[in-house]
Amino acid sequence: MKNYFLIVALLIAVVAQAKGPVMQTWYVGEITLLNNEVLERELRYDAYTDLIQVKENGTIKVYSARQVSSFAFFDVYSNSKRQFVSLLYTTRFKKSRVFFENIISGELNLIRKARSAGAARRIVEETKDAWFDTHNVYDYYIYTDNQFISTKQFFKEVYERIMVEFKQPLDIFIKSRNININTQFGQFVLINQYNILKNSATVGYF
Repeated sequence: MKNYFLIVALLIAVVAQAKGPVMQTWYVGEITLLNNEVLERELRYDAYTDLIQVKENGTIKVYSARQVSSFAFFDVYSNSKRQFVSLLYTTRFKKSRVFFENIISGELNLIRKARSAGAARRIVEETKDAWFDTHNVYDYYIYTDNQFISTKQFFKEVYERIMVEFKQPLDIFIKSRNININTQFGQFVLINQYNILKNSATVGYF
């Protein structure tokens, strides 16, 4: 029960700051470089350029995903800790390291990436639906075994797998919490519950 309310609170916080992927505010955060060096600095992250600006000795230094393993800071606007990881991502044109925000951690990691500024603006202009606007500023993925699975493929690529592994406890969870798995929010909650069950099985609770 406690974990369920924690993930609901987390996802509400995610929604609260989802319309502002470009960070204009400086935050005190922690950056882990690819060589494992850890820096504690004032930073801000621009999701559209995928660059971190860092204050160092009176100057501003810029870091890219090719230099950084992960970074995190506490976002006072959403009252939540935001964590980002650098992952090797392949597009039609190239393979390179890119920052993704880590929303849920576990066997199935829920991550997201802000869309381009132009794409985000078009979505806001073309729809009156605030919920739709908020979530479509980002592309969401399930990251597992070095694979990126779009959340649009949830039922095809993920749902059957997790239900085969934990059908009874997940069925009970869905019914007792009245989870609508046809919604993005419901799918996120289900992913988190699967991770809890998987972790419990790993340490011997199942």
